[in-house]
Amino acid sequence: MKILLSLVSVLLFSSFAFAQSATTYSAANVATTSVLLKGHVDPGSGTFYSVEFEWSVNSDFSNSSTHAADEGSTFSSPSDISYNLTGLSSNTVYFFRVKVGYSTATGGGITASSKNFTTTSATVPTVVIGNDFTNITSDAARNTDNDATADGGSNISDKGLVYATHTTPDISDNVLSVASGLGKYNANLSGLSQLSHYYARAYATNSTGTGYSSEKSFYTLASTNAVIDSMVSPSSGKLTIYFNAGTGDGCVIYIRQGSSITDDPSQGTTYTANTSFGSGSDLGNSTYVVYDGSAKSNSVTVSNLDDSQNYYVKTASYGGSGSSTVYDKSASQQNTNDNSNLPVELIAFSAFQDGQGVKLLWTTATETNNNYFAVERSIDNSQFFTIGKVQGAGNSNRIRNYMF
Repeated sequence: MKILLSLVSVLLFSSFAFAQSATTYSAANVATTSVLLKGHVDPGSGTFYSVEFEWSVNSDFSNSSTHAADEGSTFSSPSDISYNLTGLSSNTVYFFRVKVGYSTATGGGITASSKNFTTTSATVPTVVIGNDFTNITSDAARNTDNDATADGGSNISDKGLVYATHTTPDISDNVLSVASGLGKYNANLSGLSQLSHYYARAYATNSTGTGYSSEKSFYTLASTNAVIDSMVSPSSGKLTIYFNAGTGDGCVIYIRQGSSITDDPSQGTTYTANTSFGSGSDLGNSTYVVYDGSAKSNSVTVSNLDDSQNYYVKTASYGGSGSSTVYDKSASQQNTNDNSNLPVELIAFSAFQDGQGVKLLWTTATETNNNYFAVERSIDNSQFFTIGKVQGAGNSNRIRNYMF
């Protein structure tokens, strides 16, 4: 009887001593292209070798792949195991299980029961537009720090900017491709049209589609902005301003009495001009529009002025019309107390009748970069038109006489 009990004890001890198992746990952190595989191994009193995860899109594990657990492939004590699996296909069912290649206790392997998971569907990438546009010219602009922050579960093959002269541009409009993958990027636009309102969005594309950021906009400048050529202090309540309208569709000229101009035309707005100071549109703080026209090189005479006051004058080229009007507001303002803008120092001017015409005589003391004198005529003392030109001296510091 004692011999029989001893034999049973030995058998029971051997059974518990060599108890071993491999268990497949449910997957965690299931995403579009990745998952965390989990399991448990218990080698009993022996050692497990070649511990790995096996996975396949087929339930019978045909065409399967394997990889050792992140914690290693050899275990001599009970352990939780895992493997961070990547490179999966989106919206796909996968089967997986724990496998032990060899156990010292049995001399064979163990295959645990399988489980499955389904990867999530891919989405379009997430992209954020960066800083406001800078370095804006008539045909170029730059923005920085655009950022593709999430790939949507599929590699980003292309990212950049889309832009157009209408809202919500997309990849059917102008496209500047910059790079691929996640991360920040800058964009330098070129080949733009002068005096135009552009809208831009950052974009990023993966296998699912294209994601877009919110929108930013900017206005391009004129290739050549309007400029005030010359003017003198008011006389008899009037001031003649000589200007060049630049390369836009036209230009506006606006004046303020006594203080620097702080208000410019608003983009997308048109104004009423009147050569009688105070009668045209007020841009703000009594800054009045005195000219709005398309003449490329002309002059305008403004009335209703106070000869004792100083007037600040500014001009801006524009393109388009109505709500699409774009102004180039980059020109410097000038004032009637500052004659430094005049290229000549005029010391004499006279006119007398000569038969059926009029002869003009004038004298300069100095000339600075003076290309020519434009001779203009008016029938209403308001609008003047060029009738001839007289070659200037360029740069001169001596008395020079002219006649037309």
